[in-house]
Amino acid sequence: MPPAKSRLYPEIDFDAPGKRTGFLRLPHSVHRSAYGWVPIPIVAIANGTGPRVLLMGGNHGDEYEGQVALGKLIRALDPGEVQGRIIILPSANFPAAMAGSRTSPIDQGNLNRSFPGDPDGGPTAQIAYYIESEGEVAIVDPLRDTDEYIKLAKERNAGIKYIFETHFHADFVSGHIDLANQTGATIVFGPLAETNYNVYNAKDGEEFKLGDITIRAIHTPGHTPESTCYLLLDESYQEYSIFTGDTLFVGDVIEEQRGKIRLAGLWTQAGELGNLHMNQIIPVRTWIGKRVE
Repeated sequence: MPPAKSRLYPEIDFDAPGKRTGFLRLPHSVHRSAYGWVPIPIVAIANGTGPRVLLMGGNHGDEYEGQVALGKLIRALDPGEVQGRIIILPSANFPAAMAGSRTSPIDQGNLNRSFPGDPDGGPTAQIAYYIESEGEVAIVDPLRDTDEYIKLAKERNAGIKYIFETHFHADFVSGHIDLANQTGATIVFGPLAETNYNVYNAKDGEEFKLGDITIRAIHTPGHTPESTCYLLLDESYQEYSIFTGDTLFVGDVIEEQRGKIRLAGLWTQAGELGNLHMNQIIPVRTWIGKRVE
């Protein structure tokens, strides 16, 4: 079952360059206004590509140090000093901050005790859900024991959408079938993979949406015929990292000649893997989620 969508929505574009200030709008119907909303201050400072960082204060409305410090940072920080995105919630439990109280006067909610939140709960639980919810998750080359993946996804209000397999494994037992049966996630292999269970065979260059990010399949036969790397493109559609499976081993030599590179004895276009920086090549057997880093 896919995770429920948060009712909160921002006035600002998180990915637009520069410094943008506004509110998260929390719908809240009261006697004087059926279409009222609670404003929660939010700021996004963006410049170029890079990691996304969330800074948050005011979980408790009567704890002012973090709120004051973040307010000063908002005023002082120039977008030119940033490489990536900084999202700031200076007073996350804004009703509590306005009342000068530890908990919200609307529902007596303690935001610090409300995570991971509830999209159908009271105002404080909805704020927590908006901050915590990651939406959709992908898992790459899962281990045999899948309980931890399911537990972590549930804790983070996330639905496991894809299970990406880089190749058939001879060195460990994958839990992809059990995980797919328990979650309804789609198992994705590269071209040429033949199985006796349901999978989706990705085409070379095919892309998969995962929340705001994109996963691109790059067919890299050599270690095995179906071997495929998965390139992660961030919210700005910029190359962020790649999951290589056993296409690249520690200590492998990559030979370049006439615009092509040799990987596992197979010539492939240099533009596919050769142009990636080495710090973008990271181990597999991890998961990918839409998250604030």
